[in-house]
Amino acid sequence: MDKIYVFNSYYNIIEVIDIDSFILEKEIVIKSKFSVSPHPIYMNMVDNRKNIINYKVGTIMDLESNEEIYIAKGIISFYQFKKRLFFLSEECSSLIICDKDTKEIEEIIPVGGTPFSMTFDKRREVLIITDVSDSFINIYDIKTGILKKVQVGLNPTKAIFSTGGEYLVVCESAMEKEINGSISIISINNFKTLDRIMVGVTPYDIYISGDGCIVSNLGEGSIKIIDLKKRKEIKTYFVGGIPSDISYYNENIYYCDKLSNSIIRLNINNGEKKKIKFKGEPKGIFLS
Repeated sequence: MDKIYVFNSYYNIIEVIDIDSFILEKEIVIKSKFSVSPHPIYMNMVDNRKNIINYKVGTIMDLESNEEIYIAKGIISFYQFKKRLFFLSEECSSLIICDKDTKEIEEIIPVGGTPFSMTFDKRREVLIITDVSDSFINIYDIKTGILKKVQVGLNPTKAIFSTGGEYLVVCESAMEKEINGSISIISINNFKTLDRIMVGVTPYDIYISGDGCIVSNLGEGSIKIIDLKKRKEIKTYFVGGIPSDISYYNENIYYCDKLSNSIIRLNINNGEKKKIKFKGEPKGIFLS
């Protein structure tokens, strides 16, 4: 990894940051054959090439060739697996499955509610979709085509497998509720909740590294590290602002701050922070 790509909610640009020096290298202006809107975008790899989505007009674009194809409006996430692409559309509350090469839609699977995030576990060949308006996550088995609903805590925003794959970790935001949010640990054998750890006001995003789970708390300006083996909080950083999307690399936490329109690097050893400020609200980060 040597670059951080930061998306912007208000401008049609991607900020590119050198991960070692943490210096802004350049801005990539998104050019589209459609009217590109100031809406969140998302990046992932297709055949080792960076592809982005345009939230409003619903296209996927190869960042190198600028080839752009319409899929569906309101796409918030996508993954490639073998010869297929899997798109999550917030607008139609569906998982959309396409042929990788032709981009033709093969199947549309309603997931209900308000889909908020999608993660992919390659080992188990499953997609995990959160429903922030309810208390469920959807688990889609790519091999069998079966979609399973699993009950979790309030307003889940993200769900990912643990490092060893033995359980699911779910970020339960309890958004706009008068209680703290939590992360829950879910058995993959019977999908029952094994434990629930309270983590703060409106947890928004999680990142797992080894036995540690890093949590951003949108409502209290904190980032916490949870030991998943001991099932308890081991470190809290009161960083201020409104921390949202997070990632981690080489003993540094990278997170978006919606209040200051910045991406911030937080060193987990000494707590030192370094900030890069943008002219619009950062929305999501991609390390490559």
